[in-house]
Amino acid sequence: MIVKKCVLCLSITVLSSFYHVPVGASEPITTCSTTMGTDVDQYISTVYRSIDFGKGESLNPEVFNKAMHGYLNLKEAGKLNDRKQVLSVVDFTKSSNESRLWIIDLNSLKVVMHTYVAHGQGTGEEFATAFSNNFDSHQSSLGFYVTGDTYQGEHGLSLRLNGMDEGYNSAACGLCNEKFYRGQSAPGSQLGLSRS
Repeated sequence: MIVKKCVLCLSITVLSSFYHVPVGASEPITTCSTTMGTDVDQYISTVYRSIDFGKGESLNPEVFNKAMHGYLNLKEAGKLNDRKQVLSVVDFTKSSNESRLWIIDLNSLKVVMHTYVAHGQGTGEEFATAFSNNFDSHQSSLGFYVTGDTYQGEHGLSLRLNGMDEGYNSAACGLCNEKFYRGQSAPGSQLGLSRS
């Protein structure tokens, strides 16, 4: 199942310059009803503790906190679909052989899917180690994305990802292929590494 109009947060480490780039996902929340950072962090912590992760592994709370900050900023900026409140988070600190994608329905506070996700062939082998915003680098890009339409790509049903962070993923040609949602990899590839 591919979820339209959700946010995909690609998280690996804190890059201090990343959080000071003047774009919607990384700007501080200023018009939210709770404008103090501690209030927002408390709200995010409450949401995290309320999520039903089911039998799957819980998402690292620090990664969730960063993802929710970006989600709330994008929502405040009017970049998200109000009908569906879905947050997708990839934790690139984990091996590509592990489930490292969480798709969370923020209305029901349930994990819709916890599965494998690929990274670009130039990003590393089992672990993602190098990232780029350069088109045709074959590397994954960090940052926040808003999903676009689905289309039939070279590898089947695909989902457009629109980078929201200038200088981090604005030049990225983002797409998700259905085969990675199903935990399959291309012939000659290791699971979680896109050879496309």
